[in-house]
Amino acid sequence: MTFQGAKKIFLAFILLITLLAGLYCGSAAVFAPKAAEKKARLSLEILGLDAAFLPEPQSKWAHIVYNDIKLDKDEISTIKAIDISYNPFSILFTGRLNTLKFTNLNLIGEWDPQAQMPVSFSGWAIPNNFQRIAAIPAQDIRMEKSKISILTPGLGGLSLDFDFNGELSDKKLEFQSHLNSAQKYISFTAGASGILAHDFSNIDVEIDEGKFEMPEAHIRASRGHGWFNYTRDKSGSSKIMAELRAGGLTVLEMPWQNASATLEIKDGSIKAFSEAKSIGVEGIELGLNYQKDAAAAGIIYGSLHADNGTALSDFLSEQSKITLPAADMTIIRNTQDLKADFAYEPGKIKYRLNTMQNAPVKEVIIK
Repeated sequence: MTFQGAKKIFLAFILLITLLAGLYCGSAAVFAPKAAEKKARLSLEILGLDAAFLPEPQSKWAHIVYNDIKLDKDEISTIKAIDISYNPFSILFTGRLNTLKFTNLNLIGEWDPQAQMPVSFSGWAIPNNFQRIAAIPAQDIRMEKSKISILTPGLGGLSLDFDFNGELSDKKLEFQSHLNSAQKYISFTAGASGILAHDFSNIDVEIDEGKFEMPEAHIRASRGHGWFNYTRDKSGSSKIMAELRAGGLTVLEMPWQNASATLEIKDGSIKAFSEAKSIGVEGIELGLNYQKDAAAAGIIYGSLHADNGTALSDFLSEQSKITLPAADMTIIRNTQDLKADFAYEPGKIKYRLNTMQNAPVKEVIIK
């Protein structure tokens, strides 16, 4: 073969490569944005967000952006922007996005304890299985300046501000998040991290500082810190464990300190046990518990213990929510190593003094 012949073949080969590259780049430019849009809609579906109201995206090379998204017809839940980056070439073969970024996600819902589904959101169907998030076709998920708000009949509006950064690989999501809530009845700052996979989940939450109040139960805690752990195994069984401490605790206007509590929530059942020591009047110990079975209403019960009955009498006299009969106050004042068991019911407390065997159960109205 002559030099000229070889040269023509080489040039033809280069021309063919250039043509194929051009066709491939052209195809990527045409089809990649549509593929990215399809994967974005799938990602929203997995997250439980309604993609029916998505506007047309703004498309750039390796980039699409949705702006001013309404997640429901009433425009209650919204997202300022969904920013999606992708590789125009690999998305056609792997079907994966690079980054899925949400800015100002704002979900608003209601809590109705009488409804079949007590918590519901506009534009967001809470996933039955958060482990599905590991199936989102993206390498990274980010949520910035996001908020979840719930309107409740008893506590008013509750809101949670959060940022979220997650990496997806091998069908699992590893994430970190910062949480913040500040309102009248509950406030805290916390950090969260964990793993969500198709057959396993583990989430850890560290509470830096917080306060909590249940007005209907006359309970208020402040200067709180502690941790939560959530696990879910491949059988679908889930469990939440927690340990919490509060520098200050008020129950029925009675002040306590050095309060600690443990919490266990498993398959719909809740158990919480706490203890605290009195402030002002020394030597009184409080044990306060909450228990709820999956199909039953929750109950609050506990006990008071005092080595010196006079101290307990003085302590009870400093509050005005409950007034015990004068005869019982006399028994308390004149008894050493006294224990009083009690159970809370809406508007009243049932109690029993262990000053004699088979002591009767009495009740007192909460003012």
